[in-house]
Amino acid sequence: EERDLVATLTDIERLLQIAHAGTYYGLLGVQTDTPRVEIKHRFYQLARRFHPDHHMDRPEWTPRLLVLMDALTSAYKTLSEDEPKNRYDARLQRMDTFKLGKEKTERERLAQECLQKARECLAAKNFVGSILWLRRAIEAEPESSKYRGMLGRSLAAVPEYRGEAVEQFEKAIELDPFNLTAHFQYA
Repeated sequence: EERDLVATLTDIERLLQIAHAGTYYGLLGVQTDTPRVEIKHRFYQLARRFHPDHHMDRPEWTPRLLVLMDALTSAYKTLSEDEPKNRYDARLQRMDTFKLGKEKTERERLAQECLQKARECLAAKNFVGSILWLRRAIEAEPESSKYRGMLGRSLAAVPEYRGEAVEQFEKAIELDPFNLTAHFQYA
């Protein structure tokens, strides 16, 4: 019985975290294409398990259970009707687009910082340092012809890396056939 209580409390906390930071789909444990009847079944299954009336012997759980039931009810009401579900899905899609844009902006910022440090190394003729920073910039923006061309230039300055320099110049040219600097340095 003690094990069941710990498992129930663990499940309550997990679902509260999903309610706070996840989606209604995650909270109910369903997919976007789950039929209404299954959404209803899942809601009632969770409601039977986590309704405060079923845990009156644990009054310290009541506040958590009330919050959880409120979240479960909101999820059910939203996902079981077409119009609210469509609005919710559109909002999720906008949030995903925003997150992707924010993630891209963060990658671009990181790449720019790495590029600045690589330029500082190049100015000091520290080609090994510039190689390290340019590799990081390419990790952030792998499709950048400019970064690959600069990496090729830095690699070409170190005799042991000339073979890899050729690969980087070729990749830079493949990514942007109009990158004249990469063509010139490759030649």
